[in-house]
Amino acid sequence: MKKLMIAAAAFAAVATAGAVESSNIVGYSQSALKSGNTAAGSQFVPLSGDTIDLASLTVTGYEEEQGGDIYVQRVDGKGKMIAGSKYFWYDLPDDGLYGWYDVSDEPLETGVQVVKIGEGWWVKGTAATEGIQSSGQVANAPVQVNLMNGNKFIVNPMPVAINFNDDDDNGKFIAVGGYTEEQGGDIYVQQVDGKGKMIAGTKFFWYDLPDDGLYGWYDGNDDPITGVALPAGGALWVKGTSTDEYMSFPSAL
Repeated sequence: MKKLMIAAAAFAAVATAGAVESSNIVGYSQSALKSGNTAAGSQFVPLSGDTIDLASLTVTGYEEEQGGDIYVQRVDGKGKMIAGSKYFWYDLPDDGLYGWYDVSDEPLETGVQVVKIGEGWWVKGTAATEGIQSSGQVANAPVQVNLMNGNKFIVNPMPVAINFNDDDDNGKFIAVGGYTEEQGGDIYVQQVDGKGKMIAGTKFFWYDLPDDGLYGWYDGNDDPITGVALPAGGALWVKGTSTDEYMSFPSAL
């Protein structure tokens, strides 16, 4: 079976810090891929529990049978592949193969590759028509994604774009919480391209300095971010300082 060993970009599936409150609005979405590496993510919370199983995700949009050209792998805080996390997508009806398979061509079983808060998979696609399909419920409360002392890859888990700052004065924006002292930029985010390199102009720093009147996301020149949103399923590398910290995504409802 053909397996292309190419470095990939990210597909991150998001859960919350505790039990997820979800509405009865159930649906599915596709995080678009391309020929090469793509950053994407789940736009729903699970139907039950607070984790997402790779075995429940499927690949759609390919025109020919698939024998492993599309694959995923998990990465650590340094962007390195986590051993044993690489799985290939197969859809070969004549051979009776459908789903995710490991490097030994063994089928993935439910519960083996489950992601917690902020964890995910890098995804290698072959065409812009392809996508990773997930299903679940729309959260009716903010989703809190825990950070760590170091880097973590997380995504917007809502089916709508969310502003970094409260440009619309509607209280819906990407916020950071859980820190015990004032924040002057130690927590920051950046978006990455298909090679895992930072996209210029996407590094934003979180400030919460009441005495200086600073609260929200600021660029490298200490100017507040305006008119910038993270797309549904959009991915970010996040640098935190503690596992008590979290990013909060407002409900889409």
